Amino acid sequence: MYKLGYNNIDTHFKKSTAFHYRIKEEKPILFIIHEELSRLTGIEIIQQRENSCQLKTLVEMSPKEFNVILRRIFFLLIDMNEDFISGAKRQDETLLKTLYQEHNTITKFVSFCMRLLNKIGYSEDQKKTTIIYAILTNLDNLVEIIKNTGRLARAIKPNISEETLKLMNSVHEAIVKYYNLFYNFDNDTVAKINKLRDDYIEKIDFHSEKFSKEELALLNRYFQIMEILTSLLELTIALNL
Repeated sequence: MYKLGYNNIDTHFKKSTAFHYRIKEEKPILFIIHEELSRLTGIEIIQQRENSCQLKTLVEMSPKEFNVILRRIFFLLIDMNEDFISGAKRQDETLLKTLYQEHNTITKFVSFCMRLLNKIGYSEDQKKTTIIYAILTNLDNLVEIIKNTGRLARAIKPNISEETLKLMNSVHEAIVKYYNLFYNFDNDTVAKINKLRDDYIEKIDFHSEKFSKEELALLNRYFQIMEILTSLLELTIALNL
């Protein structure tokens, strides 16, 4: 509802808790609402009861902020992925834990941009609003994958070999190339990103003996980024038609 552009949101619930499937325990609904609000900009709780909660946007949005925030999303995404690779390589649990906060910051900006698109549209070309919205959705998915892959790295603590590090760096290279492509479209960059994806698949499918079981678990999870980048390429081509 926030992303759709609503200014006043009333929530009502019969149960006071909801089951959290990943951690396998009940969580208070109000705790969940507070947690979600930490990932949104300009909206606050103005009234809270045992079985209801009223939310209201208190900060007006400016369409002039959209392009600045969109570029900031790219910068933060690249930084987050660098932290993941560094944390996984060094088995630095503290650094890997920071991915959660980085995820929340980026999610806040993505949601803000989606809200602007739904309320105002894409100022540069209204007909391309849906394409930009889809690009933001995919960027949000990339952030989620990096966060979850970092969580997996903390759990299984793989010893990162040089071969694994090369593949992880190739994903990072593809992300950076996509950022450059978004702001300066050219067909050569599209081809280079596709080649990075195909090389990654070949290494995993036909040279899996080079990697430990833990490394393969990590690399298979991480490969989802390459698949999403493929979707982003299609959307960006459409954006530049």
